[in-house]
Amino acid sequence: MAQPDFWDDAQAAQRLIDETNEMKKKVDEFQRLVTQVEDLMVALELLQEEPDAEMQAEFETDFATAQAALRQYRLNLLLNQKYDHNNALLEIHPGAGARNPKIGVTCYYECILAGQNNMTLK
Repeated sequence: MAQPDFWDDAQAAQRLIDETNEMKKKVDEFQRLVTQVEDLMVALELLQEEPDAEMQAEFETDFATAQAALRQYRLNLLLNQKYDHNNALLEIHPGAGARNPKIGVTCYYECILAGQNNMTLK
C-alpha cells in the first residue's frame, strides 16, 4: 500500500484493502479468543485454590460466552472460501410420496429459522 503506483488501479487497491481488513478482523478475533481462554484458565486456577460461589458463577457465564464465541469462530473458519461471504438462496420443494408434503416443508423451514435465530448472521 505504500508503493507509489498502488492507487493507480483504484478497484484493485480497494479489493486489497478489503482483504487486508478481513484478515485483520480474523486475527483480532483470534487474539480476543486467546485472551478469553487465558483469563478462564487463570480463573479456574483461582477457583481450584480457593472456591468461591460468586467467582464460580462468573466463571460459568464467561465459559459459556467463550464457548459460543469459539463455535462461531470455527464456523467462520469453515466458511472462508471465495463466495462464502455472499448471501445464499434456499428453495424447499416438497417431495413426492409424502403424506402431507406441505407440513414437512413448513417444519423444515421453521427448523432453519430456529437455527438462524441462534446464530449471528451478517
